[in-house]
Amino acid sequence: VGKLLHNYDAVAVEAEFEYERGTNKRSADWIVCERMPKRSVILVQAKLKRLGPELFFGKSSAAFEGEAKTALGRAVAQSIKFLVGLESARARGRLQPGREELSARILDARELFLLGVVWSMPPILSGNPFRTVLWNEAVAMLSDAEREWLSRNDGRIAGWHILDCDELAFVSAGAGRISLW
Repeated sequence: VGKLLHNYDAVAVEAEFEYERGTNKRSADWIVCERMPKRSVILVQAKLKRLGPELFFGKSSAAFEGEAKTALGRAVAQSIKFLVGLESARARGRLQPGREELSARILDARELFLLGVVWSMPPILSGNPFRTVLWNEAVAMLSDAEREWLSRNDGRIAGWHILDCDELAFVSAGAGRISLW
């Protein structure tokens, strides 16, 4: 995370768009592109579902596992599904007119960071056991073809994280240049 976000210099923030002509297939909720020559992209998926109160009070690890199978896991998995679909649409010549340049910028990015945003979240994703559970649930939501794409592109995935709205506001306050470390 630090490698990607250290002095991140955003050049464009794009909202969700329909990426494949003649379908309703949608991109990530927001796409943040960095200035050249670094060519990194952050894909943001927002999930407005409130997480259960038991997750905030440490009642049991089952509470986290349940959330990892729903909103939290989908926040990561949907970005991967979007990348696979976008690559397929480009290969078949089906990109939405007017979105070819943005699509190329995303698909040709050297680094991709998958960012989920939820309403509120306890600070539990700094611990590896929780991150492992969430990542495994996200990968379980992928098809075989999507898991193959992930394996082929593993070196391009700079990382992933889930933020809550307060953390997102803090990071966004950097307005262009973000330096967290």
